[in-house]
Amino acid sequence: VMLSDRLDDAEVQQRWMAEAVATLGSPDAGVLSLEGAVDGQIQLLWAPDAERMYLVASGMDSVEEGVYHVWLANEDEWWSAGTFVPDEGVAMVPMDDDPGSFDEVAITHEETEEAPRPSATPLAHAEVAEPTAAPSPTPAEG
Repeated sequence: VMLSDRLDDAEVQQRWMAEAVATLGSPDAGVLSLEGAVDGQIQLLWAPDAERMYLVASGMDSVEEGVYHVWLANEDEWWSAGTFVPDEGVAMVPMDDDPGSFDEVAITHEETEEAPRPSATPLAHAEVAEPTAAPSPTPAEG
């Protein structure tokens, strides 16, 4: 049964990765890098036509206890967008939130997945001005 569960988890992770790559392939894709006191990189990926946004982390330290928690905020309201525990430094969190529904994203280390609000200082953080796409390349003049 455990092998079956691990295969199911691997298939889900593979599907998420394919969806995230497809999101980046959109001409209107957006990428937001989170900065802070974490080793590695954390980025939020989205596209207007995609079903989900994705938080992608690499080079993250593993946690002995608890989980990393992804928080979104709009003014003074914080809500959970998911949790993760890196596997060999890598993690992905699909999120169903609309990129225009928040103006801040943060990562904290929490004791439980059920934390109602961030209880720790963010390890990584970014403010979202207005989700925008990467600039389109200018056609070469000929």
